[in-house]
Amino acid sequence: MRPRKTPLVLVALAALCLLAATAPAAFADYHAVIRECYNTGQLPAGKYSRHDLLQARHHLPSDIKEYSDCEDLINSALAAGSRKPGSGGGGGAAPPPGNPAYTTPSGAVASSQNDLNALDRATKPGPRPKIAVADSTLSPSTGGVINAAKSGDANSLPLPLLLSLIALAAMAVLGGASVLRGRWPEIRRASLRLLHR
Repeated sequence: MRPRKTPLVLVALAALCLLAATAPAAFADYHAVIRECYNTGQLPAGKYSRHDLLQARHHLPSDIKEYSDCEDLINSALAAGSRKPGSGGGGGAAPPPGNPAYTTPSGAVASSQNDLNALDRATKPGPRPKIAVADSTLSPSTGGVINAAKSGDANSLPLPLLLSLIALAAMAVLGGASVLRGRWPEIRRASLRLLHR
């Protein structure tokens, strides 16, 4: 009975090894696209299927979409995959190259003065919010809460709070004095013993 089971077990092990060797290629899905795009900042052309790229774009987490260029890379990979070799088109025109004369303060390079002006308009700060607090108005341009806290009125204690703190301090001193008075004979004897040694 044992000799019959041995070939069956060997065939099952060989099938498992073959499945494990081909698993990454056979089961690559949109998770791999997102992972590679986010970790490396690039997507090699032709590495992933159109289906995987579309699924990756559809399931792209909002934080990765907002803080990385993965969506643009996936769109570029989809556009590159839809172009026919040698046709020079099909996926839309390539963006014009950047001109170093139109470099933004952050280091981005625009292709024309119009693009640079559009960026300036889009990033121009709008009206700043203002909030009325006590006798002053707070806004990002006035330093907000920090400057309000630096003013003299903001750092003064109200009289009832000041009197309460003085009363608590007086009670602590009186309580400590009464404890010391009750234990004074013991404290005196202990200190005399220390002096006689």
